[in-house]
Amino acid sequence: KIDTGLSKTTKIYSLSHMYVMKDLVPDLSLFFEQYRSIQPWLQKNEKLTLGEKQMFQSADEVPRIDGLYECILCACCSSSCPSYWWNADKYLGPAVLM
Repeated sequence: KIDTGLSKTTKIYSLSHMYVMKDLVPDLSLFFEQYRSIQPWLQKNEKLTLGEKQMFQSADEVPRIDGLYECILCACCSSSCPSYWWNADKYLGPAVLM
């Protein structure tokens, strides 16, 4: 239900358990470092030189990533996970499970 009481004060908070860089901007460097560590992208056996050709997906590769690319990397799942709060340096968080 949308609250239409425009006279009420609305409070906006930054992501919980994340270091705040400025205003509401969280420091997501650890989050992205952990996400990058699992290499969540399609990988080919042959070596590709960046910029030389595009890396197309075959019809067989599409089902492998269905349901995995909807994540927008907002870190909301990690900031709401108690295991990540207390062990962020060891636990990669729920985002890497996507």
